[in-house]
Amino acid sequence: MTLVTDAPATARPTWRRPLGVATAVYGCFLAFVLLEPSNNVPSSSIAWLSVRLAAHGVPTVLSGYAYVDFWCNIAIMLPLAAALVFLWPRVRWERWTVIAFALSAGVETTQSLLLPSRVPAFSDVVANTLGVLLGSGAAAFAWWVGTRGAGESFGG
Repeated sequence: MTLVTDAPATARPTWRRPLGVATAVYGCFLAFVLLEPSNNVPSSSIAWLSVRLAAHGVPTVLSGYAYVDFWCNIAIMLPLAAALVFLWPRVRWERWTVIAFALSAGVETTQSLLLPSRVPAFSDVVANTLGVLLGSGAAAFAWWVGTRGAGESFGG
């Protein structure tokens, strides 16, 4: 006996489209922040956060500009990496990390060659790559935990 349904056998989850749109919007935001000719927005935001942390008693070693800049570069990549893992679960987290390293190095090279008011830094490449590593690794683990009972494998 065959059952007829309106939904195709490979129906996509309803969360994929909104997540894809949100990821595209966030990607445009990142492109603006990373490739803006002026360094004013990123620098002033990090300086503001650094001052606020120091004002709340956070030791200078943890609230200094360079430290805050490094952690902000990690944090800004976490949601993008997690979203990409959920949108394309067959791409392994290791591959997202390698792609992030290459793209981040490309952004810093572009800043160096084409955006004279920007200050490229290898620490930004490291922090962005670490952010993608942590975000994609956490998302891959969450996917694995969520699909473990369903008998699905993660990462193709």
